[in-house]
Amino acid sequence: MMSANRLSTARSLYEQVSQITREYFGPATDRFLPRQITSHLDKPADQLVPEDLPVLLTWTKVTLAHATEDTLIIDDYVHKMTALTDSLKK
Repeated sequence: MMSANRLSTARSLYEQVSQITREYFGPATDRFLPRQITSHLDKPADQLVPEDLPVLLTWTKVTLAHATEDTLIIDDYVHKMTALTDSLKK
């Protein structure tokens, strides 16, 4: 079981990831992101931790690449998610 503080951090992290992802997937983010987390990280979305972000980024990038051939959009998403990941390491 996660501590209350860790659970609060997970929600906040999920909200940050969701905000970035929503720019690219729109309202589909509400179903897409939890499904990606459950399927590829084998955990509920509210248990997302910073260490999960590289794997999540890999899978969301694959899906985004199927949705668009515009590499600038894909690169922008990767840049924003990488910046979030890097900011959590400090």
